[in-house]
Amino acid sequence: MKVLKFGGTSIGTVERFSNAVNIIKNKLHEDEIVVVLSAIGGVTDRLIKSIELASRGERQYVNILENIKSIHFNFLTQLVHEPFRKETAFELDHVISTLYSKLRGIFLVKEASKKTKDSILPSGEYLSNSLLIGALKSAGINSRFFDSKNFIRTDSTFGEANVNFEVTNKLINEYFYQQGRFPQSLDGKFVAVVNGFTGSDDEGNLTTLGRSGSDYTAAIIGAALKVDSVEIWTDVNGVLSADPKIVNDPFPIRELDYNEVAEIASFGAKVIFPKSMEPLQKENIPLVILNSFNPEGEGTIIRNRRTGESDIRVVTSMKNLSLVMLEKQNSKESLEILSRLLGILSRHELTYLLNGRTILQQSISFITSSFTSEELIKEVQTEFSKELKSSVITKIGLINNVAVVSIFNGKKNQYSTNRIFEVLAANKIKIHLFFHRSCIEDISIVIDEKNEEKVINLIHEELYRNETKSFGVNVA
Repeated sequence: MKVLKFGGTSIGTVERFSNAVNIIKNKLHEDEIVVVLSAIGGVTDRLIKSIELASRGERQYVNILENIKSIHFNFLTQLVHEPFRKETAFELDHVISTLYSKLRGIFLVKEASKKTKDSILPSGEYLSNSLLIGALKSAGINSRFFDSKNFIRTDSTFGEANVNFEVTNKLINEYFYQQGRFPQSLDGKFVAVVNGFTGSDDEGNLTTLGRSGSDYTAAIIGAALKVDSVEIWTDVNGVLSADPKIVNDPFPIRELDYNEVAEIASFGAKVIFPKSMEPLQKENIPLVILNSFNPEGEGTIIRNRRTGESDIRVVTSMKNLSLVMLEKQNSKESLEILSRLLGILSRHELTYLLNGRTILQQSISFITSSFTSEELIKEVQTEFSKELKSSVITKIGLINNVAVVSIFNGKKNQYSTNRIFEVLAANKIKIHLFFHRSCIEDISIVIDEKNEEKVINLIHEELYRNETKSFGVNVA
């Protein structure tokens, strides 16, 4: 058995939606299939906007709902044939009507709690799932809707609920097998269609799973059912050596292990949210990242342990950041200063911390969101006012509009980081901060945000200087 997850971009147009149906149809020749579906691209954003408008008492929320309705009925007329069109239209109308009622309630009271938002945001998944079932039936494929609210049990942390895996795993197996809902002897011609992003708490209230919620749904189900693999169908050829929006024609990385992907993702790579990988890593189930626009491509396979000696050279970045530096004398107070600084960061719930070096001197440094930096720097200055007066801390500096560019250079690549510094120096790129990570050749550098794209292209070109697409990357 396999779990296939399709994201919003993979079903964002009628043509792409139809392509997803064809991928599912072809996969049915190999195995039994569970499909997890996101909302059509842009729909969840529209729902968020409609909630904002309604909570401000602005009637334009109705226009957004009309637009959502129009999108789905346009898909309906082109994807779903009789005798399934009437049934699907009824299901779409039911979801839209419920949306109207809930948003009108928000409009009247001019307020929307997180609980109310979670009752609305999964509507995009309910709409797309209805379309997929109708389209599959129109293609002669037996399919059935498996509502994830019935078997993914969470707490009541609305917006980013935590999964109760003990209860959820039991419910998934009961729902799919023990109650006879998932036939095991239909020659691989049955598709279970599941709405991603969605769960429910012990009171039956809808909850959402947060960032990459549909990926997480696929992983939860795959781990519980102990499937052969989980496939994430997206709009790129797997994990790439750099962001394709920045680097032209980056190289695909054919194989990674879960720990490598988690590290790459934590430094800005748009791969898969680490939380979504945890259930699969625990059950030793492979995760495959594939391109729905290039179904014949190999993609990237992620396992607990790589089977070959794949070459990993990846450049990632994060921006909209600020750099705070506490320049200090060498003193016995260093650990105390760091401890107090960590306390401030904890109070602000900052999750990203760097303790690196400048080119010329030692400092305690950290990165924070540009949106919180001004408030944060004032608190740091107040906290360390005594140390500033006594010159234990010589300066507290703030540099806004910086980016962090990270280089993952692979354990087998004895590539000198000095060469990267030479290339950047030759191009007059100023480095504010740098630090090494697990591998001595893996580094992150802090630069001015305006230089982000130039720096990524320079480093990527240096890492792949002797590679050509005709020969590809050294992969297993």
